[in-house]
Amino acid sequence: MNRGDPLPWEPTSPDGADAPSGRPAVRVLPLTGDGVAVTVLTGEIDIAVEPELASVRAWLDASGLEVVVDASGVTFLDAAGWNAVSSLAPAGRAPALHDPSPPVRYLLGLIAELDGAPALAGLAEDLTAAVRSAALVDRAEGLLVADLRCTPEEARAHLVALAARGGRSLVEAAHDVTARAGSRARLSPPVAPQHRAG
Repeated sequence: MNRGDPLPWEPTSPDGADAPSGRPAVRVLPLTGDGVAVTVLTGEIDIAVEPELASVRAWLDASGLEVVVDASGVTFLDAAGWNAVSSLAPAGRAPALHDPSPPVRYLLGLIAELDGAPALAGLAEDLTAAVRSAALVDRAEGLLVADLRCTPEEARAHLVALAARGGRSLVEAAHDVTARAGSRARLSPPVAPQHRAG
């Protein structure tokens, strides 16, 4: 597959990349060094977003990048929306999801119950544990912003790519980032206090 720098994806609708609150918004962050493109979805994902995601699918085919879907900002998802999201992955495969929001987990939990799909059933995990993990993810993103001198959105995309590359969850990748930062802090020599001449 081509791993060169693809042309940036451009939204097909005026609101595609920056929609008002509640409206669906789609952003694509290509990380060519990792061979993936993080597709960030926010707002209400239903049949209305299908043309936008179809254009993302065509862009992915041309770029040769694998897709990872960040669904943490999705506030609503119905069956038609999930079908559109599923189209981002190659035929016969489910899209790689990281940090799915409660509405996403709820729908996939229902699908798992109806279809008896254990792979999807794992996404309907306890939401309390997800809330506890959010603080760890936020801390890891803050560390990446400082280390990489990037925006919070770029830090999230980098963290998602780290998780996808290692086949781990977002929380596991965040734990590694914070652990490395802690190790660096412990190894740093203490700064000797400066005494003023009397």
